Amino acid sequence: MPIDSSTVEKINQRVYREYPEMRGARPSITPSGKGYTLVYKATAQTPAGPIARVVRVVTDERGKVNRLSTSK
Repeated sequence: MPIDSSTVEKINQRVYREYPEMRGARPSITPSGKGYTLVYKATAQTPAGPIARVVRVVTDERGKVNRLSTSK
């Protein structure tokens, strides 16, 4: 069963709250085991210049976030 859009929107809001540079980024969603993996990609500005940033969210089948990680 695919993940529903309201669940994706809740996850989006959490990601945007924790990582403001991801605001507006839409995730790529892939099934993984009994849940889903959502991957967000954006560019963050730093004093040294722009860097690519990736946030990865692993959920269970109901959309509960199990793990949230980011690249440095």
